[in-house]
Amino acid sequence: MQPAVKVTNLTKKFARQVALDGVNLEIPQNSLYGLLGPNGAGKTTLFSIAAGFLKPTDGTIEVLGVDVSRISHLRGKLAMLPQDAAFQGSIPVLEQLIMFSRLNGLDQAAARSAAEKALEMVGLPEVAKKVKTSHAQRT
Repeated sequence: MQPAVKVTNLTKKFARQVALDGVNLEIPQNSLYGLLGPNGAGKTTLFSIAAGFLKPTDGTIEVLGVDVSRISHLRGKLAMLPQDAAFQGSIPVLEQLIMFSRLNGLDQAAARSAAEKALEMVGLPEVAKKVKTSHAQRT
């Protein structure tokens, strides 16, 4: 079975700064992965290339066998959450996940099931009904 994500000899240079230097990585299908590292390690650069926001200096990233240079072929099969993404403060987490699933083409029941399963998979089912409150509302 082909990997879900395959990064091959990925290099990205910005002027004199090397952000990625020959990165190789394979992520199996049906797995959950996180990319961890210190600031400046190249995590955001790798994801920006995978999302098609940046072009690599050298190397490739394939998702489900499709080179991300043809990202439009992955529509509906690939989603990325940027590091600074934030949930809406007054809407429960579960409802937001359902909305994202609906935007991805699922009907209401399937979207709710997928959202609940996602929270279960990451060990956070208790946050389903939480909403973000401002500091003023908590005091």
